[in-house]
Amino acid sequence: METNPHPPALMPAGPEHAQAASRLIYSTDPRLWDCFFENDFDRFLRFFTAMWKEEESLYSHSNATVAVAGGRLAGLEVGYDRDRQDQMIPNMVKRTPEILAPGELRHYAEMTGYIRYLTPPIPNHAYYVLFLATDPGEQGKGLGKRLLTGAFDRARERGYDACHLDVAGDNPAVRFYRRLGMEILSESRVLPLEERGVKSHCRMVKRLR
Repeated sequence: METNPHPPALMPAGPEHAQAASRLIYSTDPRLWDCFFENDFDRFLRFFTAMWKEEESLYSHSNATVAVAGGRLAGLEVGYDRDRQDQMIPNMVKRTPEILAPGELRHYAEMTGYIRYLTPPIPNHAYYVLFLATDPGEQGKGLGKRLLTGAFDRARERGYDACHLDVAGDNPAVRFYRRLGMEILSESRVLPLEERGVKSHCRMVKRLR
């Protein structure tokens, strides 16, 4: 098989990456997204492509670094700190009813209401990796490591004390994160989510100082 000798280039994301980025984001936690969007992938895609194009959204391209190879999205990292999170939430609250129908919105609001119990708050002076994903064809080539260590380096340069992320406890990525120096700080279960297939999640931390 012919291989590309040039590794994917890392760069700031743009709104034009919306469709491909949304599909990568789905791969980070399919059970969670199926729970939020009632196993309706088209609904998930509609919501995330719209939110990716927003400047002020937790899922915005403005918070993302992407890896691009041959014009194709090969991976992404999305993250922010607590202040940035607080800044983006009002616009998300405003935009969500414009994207989801009333019945869809009721279900989404109910499910997202449980997230505060599944994922701990972002501490002050910490950078939070919301999403880290690579295309299946790029896995095992070191791209995930480049994206995550790049996030560590940027966080360290900006003066953060630590890097945090949340991941499903049975996700093989837990071992990957451990190899890069992350430790499990806590594990959370939320029974109404567990009844819908969402297993326990771990908060993992990398000390930067």
